[in-house]
Parts: sequence; structure tokens; C-alpha cells
Amino acid sequence: MKNISNTENGDKNFITKYFKFSSRQATFKKEIIGGLVTFLAMAYILAVQPSMMSTVNIAKPGSMPIGGVFLATVISAFVATITMGILANVPISLAPGMGANAFFVFTVCLILKIDPYDAMAAVLVSGWMYFIIAITPARKYISKAMPKNLKIAIGAAIGLFLAFIGLQDSGIVQSDAIAAPWLKSGVTSATAVKLGDFKNPLIIVSIVILLLMFILHFLKIKGGIIIAMGTGVVIMSILWAAGIKDFAPAFKMNKYSDEFKGFSQIAGKGWTHLGTMFKNPLSYIAIFVFLYTDFFDTTGTLFVIGESAKINEREGEKWMTKANWADAIGTITGATIGASTVTSYIESTAGVTSGARTGFASVVTGSLFLLSIALWPIMNPLMPIANSHIHAATNTVNPATIMPITAPALILVGSLMMMQLKEFNWKEMIDVPALFITLVITMLSYSITAGIAAGVTIFVILNFFAGLKQYINEKRGKPQFIVGDETEIVSSGIKEKNEIEQNTLYWERLNIPMLIMFVMALTYFGTTVLYLYK
Repeated sequence: MKNISNTENGDKNFITKYFKFSSRQATFKKEIIGGLVTFLAMAYILAVQPSMMSTVNIAKPGSMPIGGVFLATVISAFVATITMGILANVPISLAPGMGANAFFVFTVCLILKIDPYDAMAAVLVSGWMYFIIAITPARKYISKAMPKNLKIAIGAAIGLFLAFIGLQDSGIVQSDAIAAPWLKSGVTSATAVKLGDFKNPLIIVSIVILLLMFILHFLKIKGGIIIAMGTGVVIMSILWAAGIKDFAPAFKMNKYSDEFKGFSQIAGKGWTHLGTMFKNPLSYIAIFVFLYTDFFDTTGTLFVIGESAKINEREGEKWMTKANWADAIGTITGATIGASTVTSYIESTAGVTSGARTGFASVVTGSLFLLSIALWPIMNPLMPIANSHIHAATNTVNPATIMPITAPALILVGSLMMMQLKEFNWKEMIDVPALFITLVITMLSYSITAGIAAGVTIFVILNFFAGLKQYINEKRGKPQFIVGDETEIVSSGIKEKNEIEQNTLYWERLNIPMLIMFVMALTYFGTTVLYLYK
């Protein structure tokens, strides 16, 4: 190919010139391979997103047809990733975000009982708000305003929640609620959850796939999630052929007509439901959390990939502005056609590791997402499978469906998100209660919003009183109060000194964005109490 340049000959055609092949030492071979690897690393979302979003049908039957969600996922990933590649010229791919989709389903729709289409409208508004922030200096201010420890706490909590959902969807754990008609509450329980029914072959397959995913990931096998999923489908097909009927529903062919019919049902609902969405006070909480998760997930991902691809070294951080535009456009597009929040994927680092350096790799990934529309007829093995092991006589609340192929991916991704905790500054003892509360409340309340609200509330209150003590000591001419410079280590009974940052000024951490979050948290708790006791 004559016109294809390399780093030695310079940029000799429009494509290589536009994507800056020479300055970034890129070649077509590396970009194509990098784009393919990123697609393989992200392709699990094509199955996980429809499986996750279809859970909304519990609250409003038929509102999220699984075929329509699949097509919305494909198109939103295609548009957002292509936009990122062409506009920002970086090897970053986008799709509906893990964590944000769980928040959409379990917190917004099932707990807050917001209509799914109103929730889609909330995602749309958050996308426009993100776009406004991205085109103004507010982006840099907000990204620096929230203390790093609190960002880590929230990110880790979302990861824990995602893994917990995966454990339930796989059947490895299940609710321990037992029907008790003689009680007004209707259920009684010794514990929140218990181990699942390990005589169920669907659960055994889930465990095998989970172990395989962990092994492949930590052996750094590229496309490990997809390989494990493919292996799971093979195992299921063998067991089905051997006469195990549990797997029969997985091998029915889907119809393209269902895909496009479902898409026409959900597309545009975000716009048509703006009016009803704004009438619900809880929707404003949802908008804020959608915006928060998208903004900070993207900020972290862009920085990591910019460093990995060495774009930050050569071009500073100017490219981040356009990358944020692309991310916001992705969310607006996704909400318009029926997808939850679209965000930049850290899996893009797989492509960077394989040599991707420019936005051309994103064009490759986006194109592969579009081509995946053709996969719909054979997607059933990756979707929720009806659980035939529900024993009515025991009155145990068993899961109606099990996701043996996709649920392990939730567990893996969630566990990897927990790795953020290694960056937590444990020397700032005042932040540990906020971390603990955020993690525990998120999981036990089954609500990301509740976890964030509780963590922010604890953080603001503790920092306010620590700052007040500093202020009093300063007025008295005493050394400033340092939180946690001595603490009891309960488990060992040893009192030891902690090397705490001696220059932390606690009131300075309570900036305007943090105070806004605090007010939003109190509003959330207030509206929740009113809702529960109305």
C-alpha cells in the first residue's frame, strides 16, 4: 500500500495526517490490532447491558425489551467511540457504563421507583449538564474540588456493589428472605443473603466461568472475559446436548424483528418524558449521581490512558477537553436511543498496551461495535436464563433467572474497581469512617445513592468539626489539632503514632462543590424518609 505511511516516512495521506501517526509513532497495523483488542476487552457489555437493563421489567413489565436494549447499546457505543476517535484523536472507546447501569436499574427504578423512561430523561439531562461543564472552565475546577480519598471511596463502593449484583445474578448467593404470611412484613430472614443452590447446574457453570475469568485476567490473556464467556457457551451447549434441560432456553434463536421492534419502543423516550421526570423530586438526585459517576469515571480513565499512550507527555492535557465533549455527546446519544450513561472504558488500556496511539484505533473499535448488530440471533446464551430450580415448598425467595455467562463479568469488573483502595491515603484517619460507611451502606441498602449520600454526610460533618478544632486552637495560639495523630489499634491493644499529613486544613476541603453534595445528600435522606412514611 503506497500511501500508507509509517513513522519514518512521515504523514503522507489524509488519514495518517489527521490522526498524527508520525508524531505518535503509530502504524496502521498497530492501530487496527489495538482497536480489535479493545473491542474484545469491551465486548462483554453487549451481553451484560441488555441483561442488566431488562431487570427494570420487574418494576414496569415490557418497558425495556432486551432486543431493543441490545441495539441501543451497540449504536451508542458506535457513535460515542467514533466521536472520541475523530474529535479527540485518542485510543479510547466508550459504551454504557458498568456501575451507572446498576444505579439506573436497582436504585433509580427499583428502589426510588422512578419510571424507567423518566430515568432515561434524567440520564439525558445529566448528559447535557456534562456537556456544559466540559465546554467551560468548570471541568477543571470540579475535578480538583473533591478530595481524592472521597473519590476513591465512591469508586470502590460502586465496584463492591457491582460484584454483589454479579454474585446474586450468578446464583452464587441469593436472598435469605423467607415468606411468612403470619407476619405483617410478609418476610423474615436470619441473614440478608445466603449461599445459592449448588445443585443447580446453572450456578456451577457460573462458578467455572468466574474462576476462568480470574485466571485469564491475572495471567494477562488479552480478551480474557470474552474467552471465558465463549468457553461457558461451549460448556452449556455440551450439557444441553447431554440432556440437561436447564440450558434449553439458552439455545433458542432470536429474531432481528424483535431487536428493531424493541428499539423503536425505547428510542426517544428520554426526550418525551422530560416533563414527568422534572415533577419528581427524587429525579434531581438521580441526575446528580448520573452526572457524578460519568464525570469522575471519565476524568480518571482519560488520565490513565493519556499516561499509558504517552499523549500527556507530548500534548499536555488539551486533548482532554475534546475527549470530555465526546463523552458527553455519547451520554446524550445513548439516553436519546434508550441506553444508560455512556462513559469511557478503562479496558481501552488493553488496546494501548497492544500499540494503539491514535483515534484511528477508536474508529476500528467503533466499527466493530456496529458490525456486532448481526450477532443478535445468537445472543440468547448470554442472556438471563429462567431458573427451573425454584422450590415453592420452601418459601425461599429464589432468583427467577440466572445469568451464568454475564454475571461473572460483573464480579470480575467489580473486584477490579476495588483495587482503587490501594491509592487511598490511610494516613488521613478522618477519611476512614466515610470510606467504611460508603462501602457498607451502598451494599446493604442496595443503593449507590444512599452510599454516596451517607459517605458525603460523614465526610462533611467530620471535617467541619476537625476544622472547628483547628480554628479554636489557632485563636488560642496552640498547635493545630491533627485528627488521628494517635489512635488505638483495637485488635492488638497497641497505641501507636500515625504519620498524618500535618498540613491538612479541614475547612478548606469543604469547598462549594462539596457543600452542594452535602445539601443533595440531606435532600436525598429527607425525601426518602418522606416517601417511606407518607
